[in-house]
Amino acid sequence: MILDQKSNYFLDWKEVFENENPIFLEIGMGNGEFIVHMAKENLNANFIGIDVSKEIFRKAVSRVKRSGLKNIRLMRIEGSEFLCKFVKSETLSGVYINFPDPWHKKSHKERRLVNEPFIYLVSDRLKNEGIFIFVSDNEEYTKSVWGLLKKFDNFSPLWDHGLRRDFPEYYKTKYARKWLALGLPIYYIGFKKTGNIEIPEYVKEYYPLLNLSKEDLYMPLVEFKIKKEKSSEFIKDILSILPKGLIYRDKNALIKVLDFYYNEESIIADIVCVEGSFRQRFFLDISLKKEVLKISIHDSDDPDPTFGIHKTLAIFASILKEKFTGLELLQNTTRIKEV
Repeated sequence: MILDQKSNYFLDWKEVFENENPIFLEIGMGNGEFIVHMAKENLNANFIGIDVSKEIFRKAVSRVKRSGLKNIRLMRIEGSEFLCKFVKSETLSGVYINFPDPWHKKSHKERRLVNEPFIYLVSDRLKNEGIFIFVSDNEEYTKSVWGLLKKFDNFSPLWDHGLRRDFPEYYKTKYARKWLALGLPIYYIGFKKTGNIEIPEYVKEYYPLLNLSKEDLYMPLVEFKIKKEKSSEFIKDILSILPKGLIYRDKNALIKVLDFYYNEESIIADIVCVEGSFRQRFFLDISLKKEVLKISIHDSDDPDPTFGIHKTLAIFASILKEKFTGLELLQNTTRIKEV
């Protein structure tokens, strides 16, 4: 029932559900009330529920277990990350988003899940005739999403213009029932995919996980042979020349060193890498074993091997090679070959 976030990319959903029934995804499933209702009413369909909140996810897991339903799978993960990593093109028959965080403050609106790149992503993952339902109690956010969808020629509204305030047949969760009991409005957006469009390059920059193929799913490393005699405090010598703070920036990415930790045999760098909308924090390991100096991702970490991960290793390798002339490159598996 619970899917591991460390599962292989592009899961075989036929194998996961053990059938070929249509698949519907709820992003931000909360306590699981909506998805359990939908799965119970549609036993010949499969449902995937995802949420990022650990506490809320536990509640959803308990609800699904109590239901005894076999057509639900859950994963604790952010919505766009799930779509990038675990869903192939033209897989889903429907995507539901119920009451997403509207991020009211103007300075926070960039944190909203649904924006133009996200619509491209959902469009790619939906089958033709697949539906996208967005429900919110925030009028401004709703109209923003509605405006975006109307710009896409491969989406057509499910009713009238695709926006409504009255949707009696749509299941009302406890939250929705309370909201309506106060006399407050709920807004519903419904669109259907009618054709395919190519994902633009800027969307692939915004979601760097889209650029990873199965061949890219390895963790890079760089190794040097130490040809000259090293000092007794070689690790401290290395530490003294390593930079803190921002070490790389371009229009779409930045890499920042937060801190270093070390012992006699290794240095661990605490790194933040931001590429488009995707942020990763991980530990880089610079370790010394006999006459070999190795730069790799620390064993305790397992970041997604995006270009930024490769770039981080290449930057550190270049710094060491420039400062210590007695290093001979043994191995470089990063995608940046000039180190």
